[in-house]
Amino acid sequence: MITFNIVDYWHYNSYFPKNKILKDETEEYVGDSIQNYIIKNILEDKEELRNIINKYIDNDISTIKNVKSKDLEKYKLKLFTNNLKIDKTNIIYKIKGKNIFILIKYTHTIDYKMAEKMTKYCIDIIRSLGEQIKMQKIYPVILPIVVYTGRKKWDALTTLNKIEDEYYGFPPVEYPKYNLVNFT
Repeated sequence: MITFNIVDYWHYNSYFPKNKILKDETEEYVGDSIQNYIIKNILEDKEELRNIINKYIDNDISTIKNVKSKDLEKYKLKLFTNNLKIDKTNIIYKIKGKNIFILIKYTHTIDYKMAEKMTKYCIDIIRSLGEQIKMQKIYPVILPIVVYTGRKKWDALTTLNKIEDEYYGFPPVEYPKYNLVNFT
């Protein structure tokens, strides 16, 4: 299972500008396609989400593997695209009593900037915790998932860069990745 943790945050935090982060959203999904509306409703069903995680994500972390739908709670946070528009195709859950988040982005088109977007969204989630992190001194772990429903085979990178070979004696660099659930 691929996760985004505090080490990733420390490393990539400076690469992404601090956009406006808003909590407690109330928004309408006017203009969403029927397909997006259906996918969004499936992903907002906690039992369906639990089934998807157990079926499609290579899951070796017992906290995620054994999560019950009653332990999932929506985390209300508006995430912004690079051009400061609200990205309505994101759903965020938090596991009750744990500092574990599940970030889901759904799309029906291949997005070659998805690795950058998912890294930015993970950073935004950690930033939104602000004082809570300082007080508890517990950093979150985020499970980033992209749900793809398009017809073409997904060929976008799942990381900011491919893992580079050793270069002039320096070890290869591992960049954050996201989990891909392909419903094609």
